[in-house]
Amino acid sequence: MDLGLIAWVAAGMALAMGASELPRLAGHRAFSRSGVAADVLMSACMAAMVCPATVGVFIAVGWWPVVFVLAGVACAAAGARQAVRPDHRHGGAHWFQHAVACGAMVCMVLAMRSANPVHAHPGMTMARTVSGWAIACAALALYFILSMAVILWRQVVSDASSRAEAVPVARIAMAGITAVMLLTMV
Repeated sequence: MDLGLIAWVAAGMALAMGASELPRLAGHRAFSRSGVAADVLMSACMAAMVCPATVGVFIAVGWWPVVFVLAGVACAAAGARQAVRPDHRHGGAHWFQHAVACGAMVCMVLAMRSANPVHAHPGMTMARTVSGWAIACAALALYFILSMAVILWRQVVSDASSRAEAVPVARIAMAGITAVMLLTMV
């Protein structure tokens, strides 16, 4: 299977998902807008990380893991702040999902740096031996697959669907793209 083609498709999907969130930036609640802005920024970073034309930036520039760690801490803090608000029914789950995604991006950047440079597309492959990075990428991919299942369960199967809420397609798709990116590195 051509990982270059998968990388281009994943980059296009990440950009499309980020673009689909842009109209929500005009929302009325400031806290909601900051969450949507985080969605758009994460989509852009994922597209740049997986795109064969830009993957070298994430491998060559040494401060990307620090940026993603700081973003993850900020997302976790926003999630904790939102979780203690009594008027918010989902707590900080969306922010915590972003914190885990930032952790996944740190893992992917560090894994890409340690990958065997002989492969045709170093950003989307790992060495053939089982390494700590491969295990971490597989565990994070499993998390994102399970998070898609939970979102679908809550929205489609459980009684939550009776509230006539829209299925968060963008969140499910971004979790899927993240899982694919992580699995290609295993």
